Amino acid sequence: MTEKVLIREKMKAFRKEMDPKEKKAREKRLCDGITEILDDLQFQEVLCYYPLPLEIDLLSAYEKWLSSGKKLYFPVTSKDRISFFSPDSLDGFSEGPMHVMEPVLRDDPYLPNEKALCLVPGLAFTKEGMRLGYGKGYYDRFIFENKKIVTLGVCFEEQVFEELPCDENDAPLNFIIFS
Repeated sequence: MTEKVLIREKMKAFRKEMDPKEKKAREKRLCDGITEILDDLQFQEVLCYYPLPLEIDLLSAYEKWLSSGKKLYFPVTSKDRISFFSPDSLDGFSEGPMHVMEPVLRDDPYLPNEKALCLVPGLAFTKEGMRLGYGKGYYDRFIFENKKIVTLGVCFEEQVFEELPCDENDAPLNFIIFS
């Protein structure tokens, strides 16, 4: 087993064993922290992720951001790429090929610009912004193709490592936030 596989398995086990009440409280702190970043830096567009069952759930913050006028986009996977689309509401999703909820309506695509913040999920991160995802490279390719976008990794403190096994295919993030 490679080091990446071992870290992925360890982090999946950590998330699975996490106390639900503690997870909820820490997710709220993350939602508050990200909201503060959005307000301070005046981002109007946010590339979000729809959480898998064990991922950090930011849906409550998404609702607030939508009601405050922010434009949200969610990923849609196809082959080896992700594209982002803005849904009318958080109700218009269906399960995609990677078991991730994807927006049903896809008539409002994200157009690359410097005024968007991309929230990036993952299994492990370094404080310097390196990330270990699920191994398919969707976010890495997207980040490399959209170098001007500001990226923010979202995780729990236990998911932050001093070092991670990375190579030239792993895209560094601008920032990480953890609770």
